[in-house]
Amino acid sequence: MRLTRLLFTAAIVLATASPALADVTVFLGGTTTPEMRAARGFSVGVGFVFVGFEFEYSGSSEDVIEGAPLLRTGMGNVLLQPPMIHGFQPYFTTGMAATARSSDPSRKHSSA
Repeated sequence: MRLTRLLFTAAIVLATASPALADVTVFLGGTTTPEMRAARGFSVGVGFVFVGFEFEYSGSSEDVIEGAPLLRTGMGNVLLQPPMIHGFQPYFTTGMAATARSSDPSRKHSSA
């Protein structure tokens, strides 16, 4: 009986969601080319009445032995969201992204 109540309460709590006004996410992933390496990053987003902003950064380390370069990416977005029109809410988004890659200079001109 206690387990049933606990599971029911947990299901109710997990099933209900509220809209996020600000969001921060930290993530951990992998880069598989040319070898498996860890990729880490974070994203931050915030929304106001008509406008929202988002930024994301990710990076993976260099592996000189395997010939894997240092990779870094960043992205920023702006979201415009006018009020509801007859039950329909359009939105417009635009953004920019940048990537950076660097590797050991001693390997750049290698023929091996």
